[in-house]
Amino acid sequence: MDTTTGIKPGDKVAISGQFDINIKEVLRVTPTGRIKLTNGDTYDKNGRLTGDHYYRSHIVTMECYEEEQKRKEEKREKQEVFNQICLNINLSKDQLERILKICKE
Repeated sequence: MDTTTGIKPGDKVAISGQFDINIKEVLRVTPTGRIKLTNGDTYDKNGRLTGDHYYRSHIVTMECYEEEQKRKEEKREKQEVFNQICLNINLSKDQLERILKICKE
């Protein structure tokens, strides 16, 4: 999925760094697709930070960022349910069968 398609000046974008994600504003987009942010950073049309930087970061649209956050939240919720099931091992056979049925949906 192209993460920079449709980005225009004034848009908010997510910058994924080595350890965190920051939200920045787009200052301008050149005809060749380079993206200049209000903090001075420039990204190429593929979303990669340009210049000589030790840590690389990538730019993604807010839609891509929100989709990824939603996917991570769903995964976290599933893990939480799994952890609760593992902690409560005194389930009846009927309860286990209902859980299995729900998992197969």
